[in-house]
Amino acid sequence: MKLTKQQIAIGIAALVMVGIIAGIIIYIVTREIRETLTHTNISNAPAAKGDNMKIEHSNQYNQSVRGYRNNNPLNLRISSNNWKGKVPVSENTDGAFEQFATMAYGFRAALKNLQSYINKYNCNTIQAIVNKWAPASDGNNPTSYASRVATTTGYAVTQTVAANDKEKLCKIAYAMAIVENGSAPQMADVYAGWNMI
Repeated sequence: MKLTKQQIAIGIAALVMVGIIAGIIIYIVTREIRETLTHTNISNAPAAKGDNMKIEHSNQYNQSVRGYRNNNPLNLRISSNNWKGKVPVSENTDGAFEQFATMAYGFRAALKNLQSYINKYNCNTIQAIVNKWAPASDGNNPTSYASRVATTTGYAVTQTVAANDKEKLCKIAYAMAIVENGSAPQMADVYAGWNMI
């Protein structure tokens, strides 16, 4: 049976589509495997969900401050997001804000959130990030907040930042933690959070 040019073209297009779909599936699976292998460290891994995950408190942080007590330096509210190192909601003793096993996990979640602000919402300046993070509609003063972050980092409130810019994002997270908690975090914890992304 002789195939027409149209049938051949349709067959080739179908093969190309199958190849593209297979490529996407392979990419997603290998990325997940790579991420799992990269972030698995048995000695530092928190307990599995439901295994009474303990919060490790560093004596370098004021435990009377909620964000530092929760190892949640940017005060992320409880959500359905399954953050790495997150204390399960069923074991959360705060009730409103996320709790993390270590400060590094708290910074990791905060940095991932900042990256999503940049990538998903085009909030790529300090002012835009803060306007979304601490909006006036929640009783915040985003102009003052952004100004304090800018002063600490040395960046203008309008300077753009990329989601993969380690130095800028870590400095912004550091400065935001100061605004949120009233005292400076350990920069080593900020970098540790970034290194787990």
